[in-house]
Amino acid sequence: AAMQYRPKGAVSATFSIGSGDALSLSATAELIESFMPQNTKGKVLPVSETISTEMSLESIERSRELLGWAPETSIYQGMMKLTAWHLDKILPYGTHPHGLKDSSRELYAALETGNTFLSRHNAPLCEPNDVMCLRGSHVFPCESECASKAMCVPSVFDEISGMSRNLTEGCDIVLYTSSLGYDVKSLKPESAFSEDGNRVICNFAFVPRESFLAKSVVEKVPLSQLATFGIADDGTQISLLTRKLDNLNGRLLYKGWILVWMKNATMPLSPADNNMLKLSPGKLFHSSVTHALYVEENQSPVPRHDDILFLVDQMHRKKLKQRSIYRTDKKGEKHKYKLPPEPERRAIILTTPMKIKGIHDGKEHTKVAVYDAIKHMIAENGGNPEKKEEPSVRKQREFYERVSTFVNKEDFRSIFEPLHKYEMTHWIRSKWVLHDLKLEESRQLRCEWYQEHTEWGNNLDQLSFAYVMAKREMERKFARDEPDDRLKASMPTHPEMDEMTDIDEWHPIMGGRESAQYDKDLFMKIPDHMVSKDSDEENSDPEETEIDEAKHDGQLFVRIMSDKLMVVSRKMWVETQKMMKKKHKK
Repeated sequence: AAMQYRPKGAVSATFSIGSGDALSLSATAELIESFMPQNTKGKVLPVSETISTEMSLESIERSRELLGWAPETSIYQGMMKLTAWHLDKILPYGTHPHGLKDSSRELYAALETGNTFLSRHNAPLCEPNDVMCLRGSHVFPCESECASKAMCVPSVFDEISGMSRNLTEGCDIVLYTSSLGYDVKSLKPESAFSEDGNRVICNFAFVPRESFLAKSVVEKVPLSQLATFGIADDGTQISLLTRKLDNLNGRLLYKGWILVWMKNATMPLSPADNNMLKLSPGKLFHSSVTHALYVEENQSPVPRHDDILFLVDQMHRKKLKQRSIYRTDKKGEKHKYKLPPEPERRAIILTTPMKIKGIHDGKEHTKVAVYDAIKHMIAENGGNPEKKEEPSVRKQREFYERVSTFVNKEDFRSIFEPLHKYEMTHWIRSKWVLHDLKLEESRQLRCEWYQEHTEWGNNLDQLSFAYVMAKREMERKFARDEPDDRLKASMPTHPEMDEMTDIDEWHPIMGGRESAQYDKDLFMKIPDHMVSKDSDEENSDPEETEIDEAKHDGQLFVRIMSDKLMVVSRKMWVETQKMMKKKHKK
């Protein structure tokens, strides 16, 4: 109203949209601090200046007289809503469903959501039909780890989530698959229950209750064994098949999988229900589960016991000291390469790169057009890449392409502005995905991926993942003040570097307090003295440099592990396991 006001005559008018109340800066700081829990309070700076309200009060009277508008929100209410907004920005997907007792991210553990904060102060929340109040809010299935208790929708998981958590109690790692949205006849992948004495791996398959598979499996249970499952003739009209389905859920093994069946899951599911198991499974498993490995129903072969332990082991890398590697080139000349020290790494998601012709084993620096990547995704999902694009895929592709066009535009870019180009390069296969279920940063990434993919309504979750990672990469580069594209172009490189390190497979993730601990020097993966001809013997001791553990503790990554490195790492892992067993026997 103030912007559209046209004064009579040539005299302009100034309006105030404040509340008219006066509050010093120190009083404002104390007010905000009073909202916070005791363990998050900081020091209030000694500021006592009071903002002048003489002009403000006069302008409010002018606003009431000329615009018919008067403030309705007090400073107290406004600061409370502002605090709630900031809390929701930090925790856009609510708090962790299992808490954060096992996490080192105490910053997240001390916080609460905006709605919880407002409820604690008896402040009004958004009405269910208040579109303006709810704008920007995320609504997920109630049993999603991303859902807010105040705003969620029912799903096919509502009845089985509690049972699923109870079944996985005591499991360290969960291997799981799903066949939902149609009448399942059988499960293609075969698995086997396993435990190595230290870590228990549990296998679960989620199928429709009304499917042929669920009915045929329970019908094979002989009548003589029903009593052992607590199933007896109770004299009611409920059929024996129904009683079996009610009482045997989660108690039968089929091809190495513990079957969990859900009602009304033979019909096509909503995008939110269809994607939740793969992309955001945290709330369906017990808090004892540290990792969850999802495999597609057509994945073959299914990872075995040792495969799973190997993959979990690849999600963590201890810090590496500066070391020397010797290589002989094609001319027979030997070179000594000094690799820089690297901090400890922990992956929150592990998967494999998409196999696209022309990509050097999934290395990040190779660019692929979104259109071409989609063709490969459709082919990998069993579709025909030559067919006309589905409307949802076309809309998603065009949106992502326009994001790149607008962000990378240089018409209005200052020469003093850091140049970070937006690029979608994180192309994955996602036939299997290994999740870390303990860290809050891992849940935040899963929820962001889940939300982005669900909104488009297709089955190309790889495409949504590439967009989320590209967006996060841009945010990280600016937040860390990383060297921009101009500076990186001047950094020394070496063509053989990619063959000596897996640094391109670890994609940094912002989260917690890690950004404040980031050391920009580590970004330069190739030091000036890296390559030199050297006559030292190969068994000479490399120069070792310790890494400051306090500075680099807690850096998190998404790891997209190439098949080539997986084969090499697996051989090394097997040898390490053999050595550990021999040492244990001694």
